[in-house]
Amino acid sequence: MKGSNLLHIVAGHAKGQVVLYEVKGLSKFDKRGLIVTFRQLKIVSDTHVGQIIQVKFYGDFRRESRSIRVVSCDINGIVYLSRYNENVLGYNCNKQCFWKKRLNGPAYVIAPFFYDFEKNAQPAPGVDNPYGHSKSLT
Repeated sequence: MKGSNLLHIVAGHAKGQVVLYEVKGLSKFDKRGLIVTFRQLKIVSDTHVGQIIQVKFYGDFRRESRSIRVVSCDINGIVYLSRYNENVLGYNCNKQCFWKKRLNGPAYVIAPFFYDFEKNAQPAPGVDNPYGHSKSLT
């Protein structure tokens, strides 16, 4: 969450683990002499019992954000929302089961909708709705 050459990657594994990684050394601008390193920040193995088929980041992506949020789905259709927080000893993970029932199979595509409610709580002058359209679409 801090540092200019820092990247977080989340991966789902065949035995149901969701792993958060930290990757260092990648730069958008300087491609010379890259030394890329990574380390596991947190392994979560107590949520999913089946193969992970989809993981995505969601939530606040600002640099000063205090947590990393992930949505994950397994082959059985179980969907979890997880929040990773950095503390003195490493990272902890708060998990919430979002979707427990299997409707028509697993969710092969997860597409979180990003919307900043705090930023848009006060609409700009002349804007009738929080989506930025100044005129009614009906």
